[in-house]
Amino acid sequence: MTTLNEVSQNELRVHPLTRADSSNIAQFIHEFARERGAVPSQSREEIELIFDTPWLEGGDGLVLERGNEFGGYGWARRTQWRGCPYVDFGLYLRRPFRAPALYRVLTDPLLALAERVGTEYGINQTTANYRSDDSFHAPIIQAIGFHKHAVSMLGYRHNLLDVPPHPPPPGVSLRVARLPEESQLILGLGARSYDDPDKQGMSIHADRIPIEMKKPGFQPDQVVVAEKDNEPVGYVFAAKTAFGGELAYQLFDIGVVPGARRLGIGSAMVARTLIWAKSRGSRVALASEYSTNPAMSFYWRMGFRPNPRGTYYFYVRDLGRPTRVRRKMAAGSPGPADSN
Repeated sequence: MTTLNEVSQNELRVHPLTRADSSNIAQFIHEFARERGAVPSQSREEIELIFDTPWLEGGDGLVLERGNEFGGYGWARRTQWRGCPYVDFGLYLRRPFRAPALYRVLTDPLLALAERVGTEYGINQTTANYRSDDSFHAPIIQAIGFHKHAVSMLGYRHNLLDVPPHPPPPGVSLRVARLPEESQLILGLGARSYDDPDKQGMSIHADRIPIEMKKPGFQPDQVVVAEKDNEPVGYVFAAKTAFGGELAYQLFDIGVVPGARRLGIGSAMVARTLIWAKSRGSRVALASEYSTNPAMSFYWRMGFRPNPRGTYYFYVRDLGRPTRVRRKMAAGSPGPADSN
């Protein structure tokens, strides 16, 4: 069996994750998609854009190398999951580095980093998530102490062949959001709409809007606001992506505030977005929802059907006892692999 000392002699080392690593990570994400038999959902340039945002705020990342060979990367950062504070843990490894004697050179300091973040922010659990078609990292994450959670994120897709119009109800109008001026309006609607985070999950993170606006081909119609009696009560945020190598749009976030639900506002916003996506040449629209969210039936009524490759499984692990007072924190923004 290879020992850690022998591994060190083979020039394995770990260094802090920086913007300079973004090109290697983007290349790896494309490589890993092909390994899973998938097509990358974002260009390398779009993946690198994430490194121009503070997505690692409240934590840090690490990179594994052997000589000049990129071996993998990971992170540990504060976040919220289902309305509770967690340390978000990410781990992605190239195929030659998935043996325990090799990946431990990265996972041991990553777990130590997660412990430090948990202590700093008074958090006692960490969580990781992986696509259902990722059979490579789930065994590794479980080998280092994580266990699979009962909650999952279910993927859906719409073929856009038949999108019946859903006109807004009386007194309700739909319009395109004025970005970036109305970014705070969208975030505020999200905070009000996700009033049961244990079942719904968390609303859109502040970083997501500027990331999407930086993508080539961004269109204002990707963000729609619903107003009832001239008061904003709902929104849809659609992210540009790809499916099977072709243009697609992901309904990244949908929200209707309490008091304005069950009137058909959500149906009207989604139908408008689907019709618009089809007019742009997209043949598929994607969505995802927590397995605990009653809104799953809404997607089915709107013509969405299961997309297994868009499903994510969650894994959790206890951390050491926190020793400092918990600080106020926001939900974490997506990492480079989360978004692919």
